[in-house]
Amino acid sequence: MKIGQTRGVPIWLQLLVLIAGALHAVTSFFFFSRGRRGAAWALAWTIATIATIAAGDRAGVQAVFWGAVLVWRIWWVSLRPRLDRDWAPDVARQATGTITGDRLVMRDVRNFEWRSDDDFDERWETRTYDLDRLESIDLFACTWNTTAIAHIIVSFGFEGQGQLAFSIEIRRPRDEPWSGVGGFFKVFELVTIVADERDVVRVRTNVRGEDVRLYRLRSTPAFRRRLLAAYLADCDRLATTPRFFHTILTNCATQVIRLVRAAGQGLPFDWRMILTGYIPEYLHRVGLLDARPFAVLHLLGGISGHAKLVGDRPDFSAAIREGVPRPE
Repeated sequence: MKIGQTRGVPIWLQLLVLIAGALHAVTSFFFFSRGRRGAAWALAWTIATIATIAAGDRAGVQAVFWGAVLVWRIWWVSLRPRLDRDWAPDVARQATGTITGDRLVMRDVRNFEWRSDDDFDERWETRTYDLDRLESIDLFACTWNTTAIAHIIVSFGFEGQGQLAFSIEIRRPRDEPWSGVGGFFKVFELVTIVADERDVVRVRTNVRGEDVRLYRLRSTPAFRRRLLAAYLADCDRLATTPRFFHTILTNCATQVIRLVRAAGQGLPFDWRMILTGYIPEYLHRVGLLDARPFAVLHLLGGISGHAKLVGDRPDFSAAIREGVPRPE
């Protein structure tokens, strides 16, 4: 037997079989919702992988295995995101908006009354805003378990008309649990939830117990309008042309960065764009936050405790901003 071969099969080919089989087993497990179907597919790929390695240099077994891999890959590439699933109630509607002159009409604004993750009153509203009153852009970073990964929410402030928050999220089918790992395997579509802060922020501070921090951004009137227009265009595209969520490539942070760039703000690539919990620190480094040390902004931006005290007051948005520095 030659060095580098086992039973006549090169070791590199056995490694390829092992890697291909493992990847397909994991992919099928998560794609099929981690239920019985997923477990069955994963087991089938595991058995096929072991059998192919055990068969050695039998060309017929190798041909069947690699034929199955090819068919699977063709099927996988052919998968397309959909609009017609039975969605979970909180992500059931993709908001859309229309700008006529200086008037914004936003449809399907979410304003749920949350008592728990499973107990809530559904409210979807149409709201109108005066673009001449668009005065601010704020960013919320919501973390849980680890500070390295955060969910990013961008909120536009209209003088005398309140806040309009944009949250780019996983669009999951009804009864399908959230899964960061599943986000690698075409399990979920993407949705931009446009919501009242008493919904989209308060559910994270008061119901889910997340650590939420608020950062107020430097911006000009022209940039605020461009960024809002970029968000609206993206919402309208998602309403007709769905996209898959991807845990690293297409998520709440990468989409925000893409939209900020589309609005004309240059953002050089940085490792903090991947570890989304460090996005606020990155924005401070490029000059989009107040000039005070970031440690100070991080400390003063912690709003979770205050939000729990404020509760469902009508002035929720104004109250949680008390003491949070606004850039000069």
